[in-house]
Amino acid sequence: MFNKKAFQKVTIPLSRKKISGKRINQRFLKTVTCLMTLLSFIFLTATAFGQSGAASLTGIILDASGGVVPGASVVIRNVGTGVETKTTSSNTGNYTFPSLPI
Repeated sequence: MFNKKAFQKVTIPLSRKKISGKRINQRFLKTVTCLMTLLSFIFLTATAFGQSGAASLTGIILDASGGVVPGASVVIRNVGTGVETKTTSSNTGNYTFPSLPI
């Protein structure tokens, strides 16, 4: 009447649990290490490419009363080389020098 096999417990030795847990932890640590290395490489190369031999300059031209001056001629000169770059302010008085050699 009583079926003893139906109520038997299946036990896993404690040593196997530790080994499988260590394997999971090692795999996780390897994955995290690889991702961190990859992200570090990406950010460091992006920073290196961000440094160039050019600068940009933006501003706004205002008159004495604080109003914008559209169409104003703006000249910037490199004192060391004597190179001049010219631009004109927009309708809102803004000007931009996008790429000035340093």
